[in-house]
Amino acid sequence: MPRAGLRSACVLLTLAAGSLAGCTTIYNPATERQETVIDTPTELLLGNIAKTQMGLFSLQMGKVDPQQLEGIYQQLRQSDPYHPVYLVNNRPHSYRTYVEASDILAIDVYPVPDHPLTRVRDYMQQARWASQGRKPVWLVAQAFGGVEHWGRPPTPAELRNMVFQGLVQGASGLLFYRYCQEGEQQIQPPALWREMRSLAAELAPLGPVLTAAPPLMAQVEYADGYQGVEAMLREYRGQYYLFVVNCRAAA
Repeated sequence: MPRAGLRSACVLLTLAAGSLAGCTTIYNPATERQETVIDTPTELLLGNIAKTQMGLFSLQMGKVDPQQLEGIYQQLRQSDPYHPVYLVNNRPHSYRTYVEASDILAIDVYPVPDHPLTRVRDYMQQARWASQGRKPVWLVAQAFGGVEHWGRPPTPAELRNMVFQGLVQGASGLLFYRYCQEGEQQIQPPALWREMRSLAAELAPLGPVLTAAPPLMAQVEYADGYQGVEAMLREYRGQYYLFVVNCRAAA
């Protein structure tokens, strides 16, 4: 979660249902397969990436052939091995399918207001199982609402709870999705914006901790048998850091 990496980023390609914008599918006689190539000239693409700290894929709702996506990812890595590529996926059943198509698996989980907040915990667990430690997993947290089918935005407390659910489940990176452009901040409540900024400032110094050795996780069981409080312990340079979140209240 380095601050430098989050200050600036570049969306290279948008992958929608059944199409790859900015790409062309051609037949390669050497492999006897249909292969996808990036239309954007390599020098222009690398020029855009060079201005940022990372390259980004954005995977939208719909099906994209995983082999096509892995081919594009390999093209990017061969052209520029210095910028990590992360892929956002909101479909847990396909986490494993696409895990090899990026350097970082990122998941966007937007449960408010129609689903329990614990959907964040559940999706993070599935993403880490799919990754099997081969790729870091990042959380894209819901910092919006009152648009489309999201009837309301999360409260500041709900946003904080979702963020810490992700962290306790091993997220090593965090982004916030606001839904709006810079000039449309009024769409979302000011209190939510302030909490997002507070969380970013609070967690930024903990970046090295959150990307350190694999965490130790635990659950606290209540007398009624319900497991609600979850914790994560990380060690960094001889110091121990305990992260705790109440999932019982969030359910």
